[in-house]
Amino acid sequence: MVRYGIDLGTTYSAISCYDPNRKFVQVAQLNTADGGPILRSVVYYPANGKPVVGEAAMNALARFPDRVIIGIKRSMGDAWKTPPIDGKQYTPAEVSSEILKVLKADGEAFFGQPVEDVIITVPAYFGSDQRRDTAEAGRLAGLNVLRLLEEPSAAALAFAIDQVDMIAGRNILVYDLGGGTFDVTLIHCEREEYEPGAVGLKIRTICKDGNRKLGGLDWDSELRKIVGNRCMEKFQYDPRIDTADDAWLYEQCEKNKRHLSQLESVSIPADMRGHTVEVTLSEFQEKTAQHLHKTRLLLEKVLQMAENPDEELRGQFPEILPLRRDQIEMLLCGGATKMPAVEALIQEIMGRPPLKHGNPELLVAMGAAYAAYLSPHLGEEKPLITTYDKAGKPITVDAPPENIEIVVQPVGIEVLKDAEHPELGTKIDPVIPGGANVGVIHKGHYAAAFDGAMAVEIVLWEGDDPDPANCIRLDSFMMHTNKPGRPKGWGITVELKYDDSGKIVGKAMDDETKEEMQISYERRRS
Repeated sequence: MVRYGIDLGTTYSAISCYDPNRKFVQVAQLNTADGGPILRSVVYYPANGKPVVGEAAMNALARFPDRVIIGIKRSMGDAWKTPPIDGKQYTPAEVSSEILKVLKADGEAFFGQPVEDVIITVPAYFGSDQRRDTAEAGRLAGLNVLRLLEEPSAAALAFAIDQVDMIAGRNILVYDLGGGTFDVTLIHCEREEYEPGAVGLKIRTICKDGNRKLGGLDWDSELRKIVGNRCMEKFQYDPRIDTADDAWLYEQCEKNKRHLSQLESVSIPADMRGHTVEVTLSEFQEKTAQHLHKTRLLLEKVLQMAENPDEELRGQFPEILPLRRDQIEMLLCGGATKMPAVEALIQEIMGRPPLKHGNPELLVAMGAAYAAYLSPHLGEEKPLITTYDKAGKPITVDAPPENIEIVVQPVGIEVLKDAEHPELGTKIDPVIPGGANVGVIHKGHYAAAFDGAMAVEIVLWEGDDPDPANCIRLDSFMMHTNKPGRPKGWGITVELKYDDSGKIVGKAMDDETKEEMQISYERRRS
């Protein structure tokens, strides 16, 4: 059974497949108006007819802005629906499934066989709800989602296979700035030669951080502000007040942002009335410096984790950590990394230029194809990949995709800030820390807050802030006791872990009576 890799991106998506006969990854050429290997992740719901996806949907934005959905990946996992379109609202999973349906259909036309079994990539910083929405989108599109693969892991896998003869011991920090999400992930690569002409690759995720709502769309938004304000100053007209002109402005800014990666200035059509304004690269970089700085803070945070690991992280990778900065190489991934300011930032922080791929937009799709091909085939001979060393000599590669993956988002329990003063409110006490390995059990110890309590509510939250207002409420569980009349302070132990499917599982136990309550969190569907 042929298996495929899908890069489901915020702004662009792609489907790919490793061809063992021709020994390279093919990225499907699309039958939509987009052509080429990438599909715009834009969905248009016409008044009569099926949803339209891609460049044609983007072209409809100026005429039907209320029917076009852009950047849906940023809403994955949120309790959000589209505004009513012909009386119906759509969830992020439903909108994303339309993108996947087009990739499936075009993939079948290009590869000449059914597209069913797939691996879909997700940002490393996606939490459990975002991942489950992604898997649900695949199901709605008629796909069998074998697994979700983190985008930096996919990028590192593609790079490692390409550089297989010199990958041993390399520490690669993947700086993945896509259209709507940002991840920075430190990965350690090992190469083991187990027979002449055959090697095994091992890719281990060490630490990571990110922001699922930071990406190229934010640079587009700043460029839109520049052009809109200048149009007001020059022509006394603000194109943002008219929905059609605003949609036109959005599209023109997205296109011309790419031109500013190569030119010192560009003239941008501000509206459909013929108004045009000029924007310089230096001005654009000045106005977007705040977004680049956000990536810098996260990058420096991960570097600090590697240079000065805490006891738990060092214990997980004693043979690797700590690392000096000169032992780490940077790999750029994602279309937004083509902006000159990104490479300048990496040069400043690392003291040397980053590793680059010829087409960073396709690096994740290529890695997904490799991972899909290397996934276990029940009852079939283990698949291997053939690549070539620098001398052109063929090398057989075994790179099993069951690499260690870790959970970025902490999961905690809501507790009182002060047991003696409940009026002060609550805080989140982390149980599963950020960066914990999948499958590792973590414990928290708590106490009943009130006298005579016959039940205690255990509320799970996801996030790295002690303030519940800045975290995501996942679920609640009511633990009952059969021992009445106890004063406050009787103990409760909570055990939690992420299982292989991304579900949060565990238990709460009464320390005195040993009564237990099972905990299992899986996203509730609306």
